[in-house]
Amino acid sequence: MSPWSLTIVLMIFVVDQTSSHHPMHHHRGRPISQKVQHCYANEQNPYLYFASKTAYNAVYNPNSRNIIPDECVPEQLWMLVRHGTRYPLLKKMKGFLELSKLRDEIVRNHEQHNHGELCEEDLENLKNWRMKNVSLSESDHLTKEGFQDLYDIGNRTRARFQNLFSKPFSTKNYKLQYTKHSKTKHSAEAFALGLFTTAFHIPEPKDDDLLPQIYPDCKVAPIPGADDPYQGGKMERTLFKDGELVASVAHNVNKRLGFFNHKLTVDDIEQVYDICRYEKSWNFNKLNPWCAVFTAEELQILEYIGDLSYYYNSGHGYSANLRTGCPLVRDMMETFRDVANQEHKGPNAVFYFGHSTTMYNLFARLGLAKDAERITHDNYFEMLESRKRLKSLLAPFSGNFAAVFLRCNSGTRNRVAFYHNEAPFLFPGCNSYACDWTTIDNKYKSITDPAVCNFDFCTKNGTTTSTTSDASHKENSGANTHASITAIDASDNVQVHSRLAQGDHDLSGNTLSSKRIISNNRSQQNSNHNNENNSTNFDKPRTEPMRRGPLPKEDFNSQTPPPQPQSETSNGMFHPKSIGGPNMLYILPLVIVSIGLFVIFKRSKSRNTNDIRFTRLMTIEFTNTRSEP
Repeated sequence: MSPWSLTIVLMIFVVDQTSSHHPMHHHRGRPISQKVQHCYANEQNPYLYFASKTAYNAVYNPNSRNIIPDECVPEQLWMLVRHGTRYPLLKKMKGFLELSKLRDEIVRNHEQHNHGELCEEDLENLKNWRMKNVSLSESDHLTKEGFQDLYDIGNRTRARFQNLFSKPFSTKNYKLQYTKHSKTKHSAEAFALGLFTTAFHIPEPKDDDLLPQIYPDCKVAPIPGADDPYQGGKMERTLFKDGELVASVAHNVNKRLGFFNHKLTVDDIEQVYDICRYEKSWNFNKLNPWCAVFTAEELQILEYIGDLSYYYNSGHGYSANLRTGCPLVRDMMETFRDVANQEHKGPNAVFYFGHSTTMYNLFARLGLAKDAERITHDNYFEMLESRKRLKSLLAPFSGNFAAVFLRCNSGTRNRVAFYHNEAPFLFPGCNSYACDWTTIDNKYKSITDPAVCNFDFCTKNGTTTSTTSDASHKENSGANTHASITAIDASDNVQVHSRLAQGDHDLSGNTLSSKRIISNNRSQQNSNHNNENNSTNFDKPRTEPMRRGPLPKEDFNSQTPPPQPQSETSNGMFHPKSIGGPNMLYILPLVIVSIGLFVIFKRSKSRNTNDIRFTRLMTIEFTNTRSEP
């Protein structure tokens, strides 16, 4: 065989070997398509968690059973409710109105340029999309869906605690308070319409009322020597948005929508994410075509951005945030203490209507839903299964927390039961859902002392009103460890939240089902994390193909085969004998093969540089466990 024939054979062998080891060609010994197309329109288990814009129907469980013992009757109800589904702020609403231009570009990419990967059904749904006919004057106002959710919650609350609502409405019998926002006011009115059968009047909030003092004027005065929680949350959010995981989302979305030269920025993609989640909350039972832009894994990554902000700004990320939630806990505890001591002369039920931050502040001070480790911009994978889904599960639109004081005629006389989003849960440190009141009172007696639990922590107009001692927060640092909070229906093999994906967590993070949203275990994640800088995983077989998951690195230009190295010797310009004599006849083919190998390696590396960072995502196997209600 001549040297040149050998060269050709070697080149064919090299290209064949490169192709045969390509993960897009071999998967567990069987060939798979280089371009797997998935239709969101046909998805039976769409991802429904959208951080602060999660619809209440995504977490509400209509099958929660009554856990109040027969020997007990409700004597006092205390409840905090987040406002219902709302329209976005004015700037974002204007941005939504411009999305029709982006929609047209996406359609052109697919139909005229043959770019993009949306299936025909998803593309057709996007073509037919029209922005909801909403006036800009309605920005940040309650939607009709939000009004309906609150009305239904009020109606169910009355049915659940009937004996508390036998009296006609009066401000003496029932207390309803909201912040100085139209969305919380209208939420309170919708709730009251469902709750009361007689006419009612909700007083306008006063400056010295509890909620107006908390939101929005009060900001936490940083503890001396501690980091600023607001800057900390902003920093973590920024670092995550600028990191490789969000870059992977941007890369995949651009490819999926057919943008190659003029690419969408992360801010553009966040705008698409916002219209997806807002419109889903406005019409929960209707498919939203903009959600087809993302995979479930990508939605989890975008969800994490919001979690980072609220973890530091309102939750357990900074101990200073416990101060904001303390007056709420104190109000609940003082109300129940009066009932326990038979000194209560106030209303039968207390209802506060606030915001997601109000909910997080309360959970933080109660010590609920605290992660074992801090969530940061760089531990997404490590916390993926164990972290609490802050925005989505704890405080969706219309999210609520309720505590009911029970008077019992046998056994322990005074007890308390707790509900989250209308589902009862076992409170930390309690042996039953109807928990001994003494256990709760002892748990929070010291931290609700008026000397340390007050509004002196606030800064208004940049001025600190007081430098309250942080003793309560030091005390709480050891008290926030969680006992198991088990959801009531989990023991009955019934999901606590019927619309929650299997594998999600209740307030303490207990798994509600044996299945996980993400099927790979922590050891796989850690292994991928340790090896990602040592190997590009070209020869590593993948797990089952992800369903529209972040695309594997090899697929960026999968329609174009690896380029063949071009030899310039065939045209006579560089004839071997003219530049080195007979010996070059044997040396030059080896040089050409080496150059060919180098070119193949460089092109492959260049083509996939943006995707090498996704090696961890390649091993994620998404298990669809939700069903569209």
